[in-house]
Amino acid sequence: MTATKQRLLLAGMSLFLFFGLAVATPVLAVINAETTGLSETASAAAFASDPVSLPFLIGRIIDVVVGLSGLLVFILFVYAGTIWMTAQGDPAKVKKAQDILVTATIGLLILLSAFSITNFVVTQLDIATNV
Repeated sequence: MTATKQRLLLAGMSLFLFFGLAVATPVLAVINAETTGLSETASAAAFASDPVSLPFLIGRIIDVVVGLSGLLVFILFVYAGTIWMTAQGDPAKVKKAQDILVTATIGLLILLSAFSITNFVVTQLDIATNV
């Protein structure tokens, strides 16, 4: 690893550590939900303080996974576009960018179909268990 890469890695890790510590908040263990109005705020924001059903929890987890996967596909699209725009006529770089775009598009189609299927199954499971 070159000295420049080591410096960049060290700078990145230092920034990550600094912002991680700067943003950290202390735990306020003495305060309870009744005195702060946390329960009312949670219900107003549609966050139930009651236990949730398993299908609902699975649905929320799937939503998070699909959202993060969609973000990854977007990053791949931007990366491939950047490679293509900076290829300067190099056929190997253009081919690499096209391959990334095709692969990301196929991944997006798989992601959307998997989301549709799991959304249907979880919805039907929720309907069946809440009879």
